[in-house]
Amino acid sequence: MVSDLPPSPTSDDIFTHIVLCLSDKISGELFGEVMDNVDFDTGTQTGLAGGSSSGVQRRDIDDDDDP
Repeated sequence: MVSDLPPSPTSDDIFTHIVLCLSDKISGELFGEVMDNVDFDTGTQTGLAGGSSSGVQRRDIDDDDDP
């Protein structure tokens, strides 16, 4: 199961792996309900992209002010 992941998996790789595993384990109707309730807004996925739950704060860099 974990051997299906690449050597250095990204959060997208892990998410895709989990979705594929779940799709084989539960009925299509229940899987559809689960997917309808998943929030795909990347701005709210704390922990996956250095959000507050990981202890690292994300910082947007504004390159327009560089000399």
